[in-house]
Amino acid sequence: MAEWSNAAVLKTVVPRGTGGSNPSVSASKPPHCQAVFLCLYFKVNVLISNGLNVYLLPGMGADERLYEPIDIQYGTLHYMRWEYRKECKSLEDYAAFLCSNITTKNNVLIGSSMGGMVAVEMYKIQSFLGLVLLSAPSSVREFPFSLRLAGAFKLAHAIPKGIMFRMNRFANTFMGFQNSDHEELFFEMLESYGPDFLHFAVKAIPDWKQKNPPKDYLQIIGSKDRLFKTKRMKNPHVIEGSGHFMTFEQPGILTELINEYLRGLVG
Repeated sequence: MAEWSNAAVLKTVVPRGTGGSNPSVSASKPPHCQAVFLCLYFKVNVLISNGLNVYLLPGMGADERLYEPIDIQYGTLHYMRWEYRKECKSLEDYAAFLCSNITTKNNVLIGSSMGGMVAVEMYKIQSFLGLVLLSAPSSVREFPFSLRLAGAFKLAHAIPKGIMFRMNRFANTFMGFQNSDHEELFFEMLESYGPDFLHFAVKAIPDWKQKNPPKDYLQIIGSKDRLFKTKRMKNPHVIEGSGHFMTFEQPGILTELINEYLRGLVG
């Protein structure tokens, strides 16, 4: 059972069977992302806790629905949402902000695409038991030439905020959606955030500076990912036939790989 608090950035999590006791709870469903002061919400889906707390970071403009097809069997799952934070000028800043709001122990990070980049930064700031990168690089050394060029010349900074939504329709050039339902869901999630956050993300991704990958992590990438290529990665687990929207394209294989990784952490 999950409880949602509109009074704090981090929502209160009450595991199943406790009945709930937080007086600040206002609803049994997550608030819509129009409440921009809320950066994260946590929804519990506990099957085999074993003391793990698993934080799931979606990609740019995505939300908790990105992870719905995956059946994670270990730990208390905390689904994170993005919000625009004026004080955050980079992915490193955003990672520090998120870490400052995590008070649980035995934490694991799972990040997709931009969420994976933020997770890498969080992993370096705070102590985490594990890190899973989905369709995400472990450092800028795994960036494609186009992103490295955009970062070097600050090309994204020249994009006016007012045309963000029109430009977002170009996302299919790297997402490579395998059906129209996936495409429709992606843009539904993306357009719910508003231009401020999207403008931040479009600038922050190519500006990422991290050159040193974490020491230990699981990296999963699709063989048909149009944005990040397996040849640039040291030891990725490659899912044949999958593109960048991997959680919807190959949820069964992802479920097996992630559960196996988490099972290894709990021993």
